Amino acid sequence: MCIRDRQSTGAIENDMVFRAMKRSALALTLMIGAVSAVCPGLPNASYAELATSILPASFSVTTAGLSNLTSDLKPPDSFVHSYRKQLLKLKNQLEVFAAAFPLNSAAAHPQDPLKELEGEADAGYEKVGDFQDLAHSGVNYTKADVEQRLHVILKWKSKFQAKLQQFDYASYLGNATEGTMTIRKKLSKFFWSNHTFQPSAELTAVSNLELLLSQQLESMSTEYMAVEPLPLIENATLHWEFHNVRKYSRAINFVTSSFPCLLVDGVGTDGALSLMADLYDKYGAVNDLWTAWNYEVSHNHSSKAAQAKAALDDGWKKLKLWQRSEDVYTKSILQLRTHVRPAAEGSAVLPPTCTAESAVGSRCSVAQNLVRPTQFEVGLAEVLGNKIQFFVDQPLLAIQNYLLKKVIPVIVGNDGRLYQIDGHHTTYAMQWWKHNVVSKMPPSVARSELLSLPLVAEIKCNWTSKFSSEPEFWSAMKEKNFVLLEKQGKPMNPSQLPATIGELTDNALRSLAGIAEIVSSPCIAKTCVPFAEFKWADHLRGQISAGNMPHWQSITQTDNFTVVAGYVNTQEFQTVVHSTSATKLPGYLQPSQPAPPPPDLSLIHISEPTRLLSISYAVFCLKKKKKKK
Repeated sequence: MCIRDRQSTGAIENDMVFRAMKRSALALTLMIGAVSAVCPGLPNASYAELATSILPASFSVTTAGLSNLTSDLKPPDSFVHSYRKQLLKLKNQLEVFAAAFPLNSAAAHPQDPLKELEGEADAGYEKVGDFQDLAHSGVNYTKADVEQRLHVILKWKSKFQAKLQQFDYASYLGNATEGTMTIRKKLSKFFWSNHTFQPSAELTAVSNLELLLSQQLESMSTEYMAVEPLPLIENATLHWEFHNVRKYSRAINFVTSSFPCLLVDGVGTDGALSLMADLYDKYGAVNDLWTAWNYEVSHNHSSKAAQAKAALDDGWKKLKLWQRSEDVYTKSILQLRTHVRPAAEGSAVLPPTCTAESAVGSRCSVAQNLVRPTQFEVGLAEVLGNKIQFFVDQPLLAIQNYLLKKVIPVIVGNDGRLYQIDGHHTTYAMQWWKHNVVSKMPPSVARSELLSLPLVAEIKCNWTSKFSSEPEFWSAMKEKNFVLLEKQGKPMNPSQLPATIGELTDNALRSLAGIAEIVSSPCIAKTCVPFAEFKWADHLRGQISAGNMPHWQSITQTDNFTVVAGYVNTQEFQTVVHSTSATKLPGYLQPSQPAPPPPDLSLIHISEPTRLLSISYAVFCLKKKKKKK
């Protein structure tokens, strides 16, 4: 039985009107707040004082609202909408002030109370959001849909209430620690986690928040530049990246609206805040279209799924046009970055130069020609058609910031040299762009600065003089999946590795496998398996030898992204990748089997399989999976 019967397009139009009203109200709030030079009572308050003044009251409002989560709720319910906003508010506040609270406060509660409370707020936000999405997405949902999602909410409510009986969270939140910071590594990347600068007890609350906002804007710059050129976002990986931009804009909207004194008044600041609010809502509207499409696909409604896909593609196309016509990057993201108050200025300074003594976990700068690769090849079509798009039609300032902030994982080798252990395609794209674009610009200060920009590296291991011989060192590299010693499927020696990233050669079959993972209908799934695309390349090479890929052999532009992506959709390639001989390869999919969501890589989110931990991929995946139970 259908609870309501209306066309999806009408639902989306109604939701767009609702979002426009919200957007106007939020923009007005932001604009009014931004003209204030200071936040009353805030300038000299400590981080702990501000946390204690905000969190207990917000926690009280959140817990009081639990009684209104009852079995008779309906998706368009106004309380559902307002309560979800309150859950998000509490979650954000806990993220902002996490460092002000200790890991443990009583022997009776050995787990981290703040992280546990943040987890419950996050879980509630997601579960209430899934329920609310039935209305926002405009799908013709059923009574069973409502009952199933409401059951999930009530189950979460019961679990949360049980925890509230076991521990006095209100007292815990009312007693932040002065003079001591507790740095938690695994909270949301949209706030403090995974950023260079962490809150300091030596800074005031405002100065700490200025550092936070500056880093949020820097991270959003990188995410936005990666997503803006995407042609489609149906693919689970690409939608994940799209959604990250929305989440960053939401986090920035929260910080700037809660603490308007973090921004220096200036021409364009009000408009930049309003544009950031617009960006969040427009991404939300397109995300609703994605949710509607995903709902129809998951329910095997092929006709409605096709209509929803067309609406989604059109919505993303219009959003991209809007972003470019409004120049969102320059007029909002960069404008806000230049108006964060001076306490955060240090966050843009280059880290010190890398040396053989650089500590594990530290970040340092190094000239690109001094970093040695740990593989022989890249997929050139993927670099030129995907990675290089980061640098297309972007302001020089934006590109400069991207190059400065793209952190490259390295190890210090037995010989004291730096070895890049992941992200080769990204650094190859950087070098290609410098050589083929920047070097051909007319002489200028900007050209010189861009050509001399170093890489920012993060030291994952320091193995200086750890091993008694080179063979022992390379044996450890192989064991940790830090090196791939093969070229065009043939084994190679470590001594044959290229000296620089720019000397890597093209492996067209690696491009083919990588592009097959990111097209709108992937036929290979992304996995945690190391060098997965190279394993597929070896398989495809065997298929060519067997005479199963004649059309591919006739293609001459194998470094052209569009040409390779077109071949991915041919029957010849589909037959090869879905054949029984490929079943044991990482990311194998049955014909018509949709690709699963990308692996949860926690703080690390990059486009290539990650080799950043000194454990194998299989163990990494198992650990992540086990942790979620």
